[in-house]
Amino acid sequence: MAKIICLAQSKGGTSKTSSVINIAACLVQQGYKVLAVDLDMQANLTTGLGIDPANLEQTMHALLTNPKVKAEHIVVKTQEKIDLLPADVDLSTVEFSIKEIAGREKILARKLRPFVGDYDFCLIDTPPSFAITTLNALSASDLLLSPIQPEPFCLRGMKNLIQTFELIRDVANPYLEMLGVFITLYQNNLLAHRELAETIRQDWGDKAFETVIRRRSGIEMAEATAIGRSIVNYKPSSDLAHDYSALTKEIVNRVQA
Repeated sequence: MAKIICLAQSKGGTSKTSSVINIAACLVQQGYKVLAVDLDMQANLTTGLGIDPANLEQTMHALLTNPKVKAEHIVVKTQEKIDLLPADVDLSTVEFSIKEIAGREKILARKLRPFVGDYDFCLIDTPPSFAITTLNALSASDLLLSPIQPEPFCLRGMKNLIQTFELIRDVANPYLEMLGVFITLYQNNLLAHRELAETIRQDWGDKAFETVIRRRSGIEMAEATAIGRSIVNYKPSSDLAHDYSALTKEIVNRVQA
């Protein structure tokens, strides 16, 4: 049975989707079978893996709103050898579509759990909010992983994430555990970043990953995204590829400990 990991962060712009793509790609490189789930109506994970939502008959919207649709009906293969449950803009209407359904925060868990048995890892990308899709992701997951940008607003937003994490544990998924937090968009030459990184490590202790994802020129990442590739496969010698490879090794070690 796959380890299901939800990546969540209430603040946008923390490289969460890029992290899902590149951690998944690193896991594939290490020989693991990986499923990625796109729960963001912007569908950046879907397009970032080279899939055009406009060409899909069914997406996560159908999985969450139609009782007859199963995960195997919508899964697609990607050139990164990552299987994907894709999204499109229709996810914006999910909240309204399922508002009368009892236990609506557990729909994804009921659909996903029977499907992931053949995978080693399942990574779920969520929107930068605590919408019903994020609650579904947390209810379906074994572990929560959160990217933190070393900025004051992002640190303050973590309080909302922890409150939501504890709420889900209380009412929907008592087995959800915190895998940890990792720093993204880090610039070592900035004193503020060094100080905030130290604060994060003090606040989170052994839940803070050692590896940081450095801020680098967005050109290579943009080029990779434009052709539906991960940076670890598009530019394997880059600093970002090195960072994500190191982070993924840490993640595997924690999961298997």
